[in-house]
Amino acid sequence: MLKVIPVEEAVGLPLAHDITEIVPGNHKGPAFRRGHIVRQEDISKLLDVGKRNLYVMELENGELHEEDAARRLAKAAAGHGRGWYPNDSGCGQRRTHPES
Repeated sequence: MLKVIPVEEAVGLPLAHDITEIVPGNHKGPAFRRGHIVRQEDISKLLDVGKRNLYVMELENGELHEEDAARRLAKAAAGHGRGWYPNDSGCGQRRTHPES
């Protein structure tokens, strides 16, 4: 379940999306990636990048994070001679040995 909560209450919960940091003329990139577990020491940086509230995920019993589900599906679908690897969209497949 997605929830919007104050940054200070997010400690211990995974982020529901990437958070971008922009330093004009210097840097633009992820400050935190989706799935990052918010720690107490992250609070000041989150506030510095302008976040007062965050979308976080709270999984109920029996629920599975989408990335974990993608990994399980990729592994089950890989079959003989195929493997899987994580990528930005979840996971992909590749040949693990030459086909006979």
